[in-house]
Amino acid sequence: MIESQSGNQIEGQKRRYWAGVGFRVREGMKMHQATGQLGKGPDSWRNVTEHCLVQVARSEVLSRLVGLPEDLVEDMRMGAILHDFHKKHEITATRQANENGTSPLAAVRSEQKKSEDMLRAAGFSSRVIRLASSSGGYAPQLIETKRILDQEILSDEDLAYLICHYVDDCSVGSDWVRPKFTDGDGYRVNIIDYRAEENKAKITYVAIGKEIRKELGEKCPEFAGMDHHDVMAILSHRIEEILSPNIAQIMKRPVDPLEIPELVDQKIREEIVKGEQLQK
Repeated sequence: MIESQSGNQIEGQKRRYWAGVGFRVREGMKMHQATGQLGKGPDSWRNVTEHCLVQVARSEVLSRLVGLPEDLVEDMRMGAILHDFHKKHEITATRQANENGTSPLAAVRSEQKKSEDMLRAAGFSSRVIRLASSSGGYAPQLIETKRILDQEILSDEDLAYLICHYVDDCSVGSDWVRPKFTDGDGYRVNIIDYRAEENKAKITYVAIGKEIRKELGEKCPEFAGMDHHDVMAILSHRIEEILSPNIAQIMKRPVDPLEIPELVDQKIREEIVKGEQLQK
C-alpha cells in the first residue's frame, strides 16, 4: 500500500496518474484554458480544474463499478471535466450580485447559459453537455435528479446522470473524502452530510439559497420550505441506495451505501499505487 513506499515514489506515481487523467480529457482542459482557469499566480483558479480532474477519476471508477458501457464512460469523464470549466466567471458574477443587491441566481443562470453556448460552439455533444450540467444544487438539477430517481426503470444514461450529479456532491475541492461516521445516537453520515452542513454555514450561499429554496418549493411541492443543501443530501443518499446493489453484484460482496465514496477513492489509490491508468 501507499504507506510502505518512499515519498518520492508515491509523488511520482500520483503525478503520472493525474497526468493520465488530464490527457484523457484534454479537449475539456482546453475549455478551462479558454476561461482563464489555468492561469498561474496568486489569483489562479487552477484549484477548480484540479477539483474537476478528481471528479473525472471518480466518475470513471464509479461508472465501471456499476458496469456502464465504455462510450458512456467517455462522455461522463468529459462531462466531469467540463462541469466547472466556467466556474471562475460564475463565482465572480455571484459575488458582484451579492455586493450590488441584485439576484445572484439570475447572475448564475446567465453565466450557465454562456457556458452551454461555449460548449455547443466547441462541438461537444448534447449528451456531454447534459452530463456536465447535471452537477450542482440548483433547482433544475435537483428536480431532474428527483424525476430520474422516481422512475421504476433506469436506463444507462439515467445512471450516468445520477453518477455525475452524485460525484459532485461527494467532492469537496480536490480532497479525499472523509470517512463515514456513526455518532453516539447511532446516526450514520458520510461526506454527503458533512458537505451539506458545511455549505449551510457559508455566508455567500445565503441570498442564492433563499432564491433556490423558493424556486424548489414552487416547482416541486415535496421540497417546499427545505434548504436546498438538505435536498441535495436526500437525493444523493437515494442515489447511493440505487448504486449499492449494482456495485455489490460486480464486487461480489455486500456494499454499504454510505461506503461508496470511500470505496471509489480506495480504487483510485489502488490505481495510483499500481501505476496503471483506467484508460490508456
